[in-house]
Amino acid sequence: MRRAILPINSFGAGVWLIFVFAGLLAIATLAFAGGEQEAEGPQSGPFTGMVSDSVCGARHVKHPELDSPRCTRECVRTGAKYMLIDGDKSYNLQGDFAQLAQFAGQRAKIGGSLQGTTIRVSSISEP
Repeated sequence: MRRAILPINSFGAGVWLIFVFAGLLAIATLAFAGGEQEAEGPQSGPFTGMVSDSVCGARHVKHPELDSPRCTRECVRTGAKYMLIDGDKSYNLQGDFAQLAQFAGQRAKIGGSLQGTTIRVSSISEP
């Protein structure tokens, strides 16, 4: 007589599978519980850094003949997006295009809300 690979005992196969399923569900719930902080909503506050673009980032090498403000504006004019560079972090900027252009290539203090990697700009000023 062959022995069963899985011990079923007196509970029966159906009850044993329910316990296995419940255990897996508990493990999955605990594994995904840590990601809830980001899903809670946008963070607000002042963000400080260099207003740059998605092509050049912190280093303006695409147009070496231009200074940082003009290089940033030129990259945005040709399709890049405004970004805030803060050390090794970078954020996409959404807001008034003309207001962002005034601070292109310069340090700025940005008021707004952060959701994911995008800051929705409500104000911008010198740091």
